[in-house]
Formats: sequence, C-alpha cells, structure tokens
Amino acid sequence: MIDAFYIFTKGGLLLWSTQLVKVKGNPIDRLIKEVLLEERIGETFASLAEYSLKWKLLNDMDMFLVVVYEGIVTMAYLEGLLADAAKAFLSHITELTNGAGLKFIKPPYTVDFDESCKKVLAKADKDLMSPSAPEQ
Repeated sequence: MIDAFYIFTKGGLLLWSTQLVKVKGNPIDRLIKEVLLEERIGETFASLAEYSLKWKLLNDMDMFLVVVYEGIVTMAYLEGLLADAAKAFLSHITELTNGAGLKFIKPPYTVDFDESCKKVLAKADKDLMSPSAPEQ
C-alpha cells in the first residue's frame, strides 16, 4: 500500500521515518522544495515523479505527517491512516515529554514510533478490508 512514512517539523527536523519499500531518490526533499516552501495553501496531496504523497499538517505542533506511495491508494485509507497516526504519535510524544511537547525531545531528536506505527498500519489495512468500509 504505502512505501514510506515520515514525520517532521515545519523547521525540517525529522522526528521519525520508516520505509516499507525502498524509496528511490528523496521524495520528501522534493515535497518540501516544490510544494511546502511554495506555501500552497490547503494542499495535502502531490504527485512528484513516480511517487504520490499525502500529508497532514498538525499546525498546533508545527509538524507534518507524510505518506509516500506508488500506484493507487484510496484517499479514505490515507486520511484515516494519517489521522490515526497523528493521534498515536501525539500520545507517544506526550508520554515521552510528560506533556511538555516537541521542544523537550532530547537529541538525537528521533522518536521510537515503530511499534505504534505497525499497529496504526494494521488497523488501517483491517478497516480497508472490512466489508463495512465505504467503496471508493
């Protein structure tokens, strides 16, 4: 379904990432340079070369969650995945910093979110495959 998942701050600090499939090039750099720095207000999707990217901005945390994928993936799946990942990541950050927020994450400034992400992905996949999922 998805090839990679990244979480980074508006300032460009990478907090967490995973590649489920080897990603060619650096689609996140292209996203930042070609879309985010141009401040395309309201956009949450871009096609850059062979990859498509869908993101969610958590404005109150100055943080982006971005999924990178090839092919066709339903927007409902991606939006659900990003929403669930945002909730799980914010919960994880709250536990790590005792509610103090991102500015209190210690060097090397990465967050161990692997297990939580696996759960979020499994839930999104299950929701997609369930018979009650809306058809796209």
